[in-house]
Amino acid sequence: MRALILTAALAACAPPALAQTSLQDLTLQAEIMAQQQLLQQRTIGIENQLMAMEARQRAEQGIATVEAQKARPYIPVAPVFVPSVAAQPAPSPGLVSIPDDRLAASNAAVRQAQQPRR
Repeated sequence: MRALILTAALAACAPPALAQTSLQDLTLQAEIMAQQQLLQQRTIGIENQLMAMEARQRAEQGIATVEAQKARPYIPVAPVFVPSVAAQPAPSPGLVSIPDDRLAASNAAVRQAQQPRR
């Protein structure tokens, strides 16, 4: 009988102790979940910042590319030769020189020969 009373007394005392342990476990689990959520939010925030920085960098690279394409390359210009004396064409060695009046007469004869006959 004594054992029964002792068992009943222990059983009566046990639920509050179990309830405290259960409450502590629930509190601990809630804290762990809160920390996990906080960590997840921080991770998302860092990822968002990283994406924004990458987008900004891509935009700056695009602007730099457009600016580089707008710039005109330096093209050297050959100096213009202005003779002080009227230059006479130098006769080429080994080539025949034809006077202007004979050349004009020859051109006129060729053009006339090209005309269709009537």
